[in-house]
Amino acid sequence: MALNTESATKDRYSSASQDREAALCCPVDYDASLLEIIPEPVLERDYGCGDPSRYCRPGDTVLDLGSGGGKICFMASQIVGPSGHVIGVDMTPDMLALAREFAPVVAERTGHANVEFHRGRIQDLALSLDALDAWLAEHPVTDANGVAALEAQTARLRTETPMIADGSVDLVVSNCVLNLVHDDAKTQLVSEIFRVLKVGGRVAISDIVSDEVPPAEMKNDAELWSGCISGAFQEQELVRIFEDAGFHAIELDKYDAEPWQTVQGIEFRSVTLTAQKGKAGPCKEGMEAVIYKGPWKQVLDDDGHVLRRGDRVAVCSKTYKILTSAPYAAQIIPVPPRTPIAEADKAEFDCSRTGLRHPQEPKGAAVDLTTYGGLRGEVAGGALDAVQAARQRVLLDSLGDTKVHELDCPALGQHAVCPGQHADNMPTTCRQHADNMPTTCRPSKAAPVASLAASQPVLLWAVGSQPVRPWILWLASSVRDTMSVASSTNRAWSGYSSG
Repeated sequence: MALNTESATKDRYSSASQDREAALCCPVDYDASLLEIIPEPVLERDYGCGDPSRYCRPGDTVLDLGSGGGKICFMASQIVGPSGHVIGVDMTPDMLALAREFAPVVAERTGHANVEFHRGRIQDLALSLDALDAWLAEHPVTDANGVAALEAQTARLRTETPMIADGSVDLVVSNCVLNLVHDDAKTQLVSEIFRVLKVGGRVAISDIVSDEVPPAEMKNDAELWSGCISGAFQEQELVRIFEDAGFHAIELDKYDAEPWQTVQGIEFRSVTLTAQKGKAGPCKEGMEAVIYKGPWKQVLDDDGHVLRRGDRVAVCSKTYKILTSAPYAAQIIPVPPRTPIAEADKAEFDCSRTGLRHPQEPKGAAVDLTTYGGLRGEVAGGALDAVQAARQRVLLDSLGDTKVHELDCPALGQHAVCPGQHADNMPTTCRQHADNMPTTCRPSKAAPVASLAASQPVLLWAVGSQPVRPWILWLASSVRDTMSVASSTNRAWSGYSSG
């Protein structure tokens, strides 16, 4: 006869709510400052294998699956603060009674009442057993018609007044409870976690995993099952089930080297899995790329992109946002477009392939920009001395009738200083200019160089303050053909666009 895992679990934890059972505990170091206001009966009857509360953030809405006597909920309440909200779900009436008894005490000590507890199955977060019990009290089931009415009411409760609504939670936590759910319902359980999370929501699950799959006889042992052992996920299975549900950024953030228990040679240990929801949605072309830093030769993300070390991989805007955020950001070099593309102007992007982004693509209109890195310069204006003017004439003569784009920068007429915050890749906009330099220096008009006066301040930038140093012609263009003029101390460096 197959074990009724729900009954075995409920019976054991009902007993453990009255008298502490040491066999249900793993050693865990909690933040002692968060335990100070929690009543002793709650602490004495807490059973867990990790501390998922440390993943809470101020203002979060937190859902604790299998909240028991409420310890993690009461810890989370202090972290999320008065602007946050904490919801505990448990199916054991005696454990819920303990949590509900002391919730007002904790609220008084924290100064905010932001915790609530519900009775329900964590693999069915839409159905409130409290609400169903209330309906059954008024509509007892005595015949087949009553069964049909019960089924209809159950469906109504799930759809019209779900216990936990879709996309309503920032963080789902659990402490050594997922293993107690029957194997046949574990996939539904993780799907429910995904359903209730907001886009961008997070998961922090502390639980027991096994290095091998427990045999059937162990899974049919009530003591081993209710003791968080034989119902444990095999460690690879835990990761895969979250992958299959659509999560990304999945990590085993904690993995105990030493097993908590060993039964028939199978090791059972505590882990904490973290994950995020948010990789679903349309793929749009934003001309973004990412470069994987290493150290691995290549890695594969949750959407199938192969990121080879050092390659500029083309990604959609959604993937770009994900990979340039935690926990990936430390291993990724972002390559944004020089000019951001408005959301409404983004075309569809084929995320089913992995392709490289040509370096010119993100540059847009600045594809022809030519710079000489590390410049510390000042504007050459009407105050040019004879030597400087002569050098400028050499430059203009060398360019002849080539058309260039004049830089439209009002501060040039004021001889504003450009004090050299230019990096190796100068952007189209003069973003780093000090003093009175405007934030945008835009290309304005094209004209033959020979037609521009030798003292035209919009053309020349000095490299250093000494007249014997070479000149730079710094021009931006939307035209792709680029030329370079040779340089020496007697001739100007230049970069410009033809036509």
